[in-house]
Amino acid sequence: MNYAAETVSSLAQLFVPRSSQAQAEGDLDGLRKILVLGNRACAFIIFPITALLPILGKSIIEAWVGPKYVAASYPVLLILIFPVTLILAQVASGRTLLGMAKHRTWAYVALAEGAANLILSIILLRPYGIVGDTIGTAVPLTRSTIFFLPRHLCRLLGIKIRTYLCRAFALPLMLCAPVVAVLFAHAPLVHSSSLARASDTSRDSGPGVRRRPALGILGGSSLGCTTFGCE
Repeated sequence: MNYAAETVSSLAQLFVPRSSQAQAEGDLDGLRKILVLGNRACAFIIFPITALLPILGKSIIEAWVGPKYVAASYPVLLILIFPVTLILAQVASGRTLLGMAKHRTWAYVALAEGAANLILSIILLRPYGIVGDTIGTAVPLTRSTIFFLPRHLCRLLGIKIRTYLCRAFALPLMLCAPVVAVLFAHAPLVHSSSLARASDTSRDSGPGVRRRPALGILGGSSLGCTTFGCE
């Protein structure tokens, strides 16, 4: 997910000057388009990866760091995948607020989210271990990205929440449906041993490339979505 986050964040930087210009010109329609189209582009990148990881996550983890980490890492992946996807699919929202110079409220919410994250993680860490710590991170992040961020932007820009959600995320979700179907159909054919052999091959090619098999799978999913008309 870190690779996807870097890609989405780099893309979203383009929306800061655009939203600043639209705000200075009083172009409310332009700000709405930046919000909708920007988050749609982010969703096109992140949704295929979200579809990939829960289905093939165990094989990827085993190939990446070894089979002994699968039992501990895969539940963490499943817990974090949903809130992380939500925030990455809405990166353009934060950049739009920044460009409009109206990010103060969101900063306060992010501060409260961080405090809640810390408190919940401390409370849940002892009884549930790493899973409890992950839940302490996922719950505040999910609440802020579902119940605050989209509603706050829609209220500022005068757009209905249902209209925004449909225009920004309906098409990426529909185009990901065939990806999910293909992954489910071919998941039994993807054995961790084959991924491990690919990992060993990359490891032998030199230092710093051990993680490329997983990166290749993630990047290939996004590239496929872009190639077949997701943009």
